[in-house]
Amino acid sequence: MHNDPCLEGPASRTSRLPASHIARWLFAAGLAFGGLPLVAQAQNVSSVFGPTVNAGEREAEYRLGILPGEDGADTEYAHRFHAQYAFNDALRFRAITEVSSGDTGDADLEFKYVQGELLWQYEESGEDGYAAAFRFDYRLNEGDDRADQFGANWTHQWALPNDWRFRAILLFDVDVGEDARDGLFVDTRMSLTRRLSNGLRVGVDSFNDYGDTDRGFGSFQDQSHQLGPVVSGSIGEVEWFFGPLFGISDGAPDTDIQFTLTRAF
Repeated sequence: MHNDPCLEGPASRTSRLPASHIARWLFAAGLAFGGLPLVAQAQNVSSVFGPTVNAGEREAEYRLGILPGEDGADTEYAHRFHAQYAFNDALRFRAITEVSSGDTGDADLEFKYVQGELLWQYEESGEDGYAAAFRFDYRLNEGDDRADQFGANWTHQWALPNDWRFRAILLFDVDVGEDARDGLFVDTRMSLTRRLSNGLRVGVDSFNDYGDTDRGFGSFQDQSHQLGPVVSGSIGEVEWFFGPLFGISDGAPDTDIQFTLTRAF
């Protein structure tokens, strides 16, 4: 099943592991009131990804991120591609690469990174509509001055009445290698969306970057917090997503735009 920030729905299997309803909602409330991703770096081509996996799913996706130039700076463009495959109804692997253009004053493409992701759905959607998964990432960054990164992420999804859906993610990253920075980098992401009768899904996404534990998280304004409307749908066998994000703290870009095309095979 498609893992797009707005289109993916909950799986219909029975729960493998018991979970406390109170703990789930306390987790979501903690994200909601604790703040909104890590400090944004360049264009945002991330997503509020869901936990559900279907055996044998295959998918290719292109994401375009646009960061409009501010104070005379060039507009920056990020191009992200991924392919994914689900080994069974619990494990899925994804390979990602990203290039950028426009941030050096010309249109030449610059390679940014390659990344591998393994997502494990440990909690299947039951009668309460709740599902959860862990995702582990390793990123090989381009350039001698950029350390590689390892990430561990915890994603939750609730299917709510009247076709509403809520997602909440807690993300941790550490640098790896010679140029590694100290500390643990912490982010959260959330989305609240609703599927309409015409097939579109609309709602709002938030990305919150708190910084790292080594230097302290600082104030809300020092961090990067973004919020914006999202809409997604499909044209034939191609699914699309559009979402502008707006900075609500001084540490975030004023505007960050993402457009996504996805095709399942």
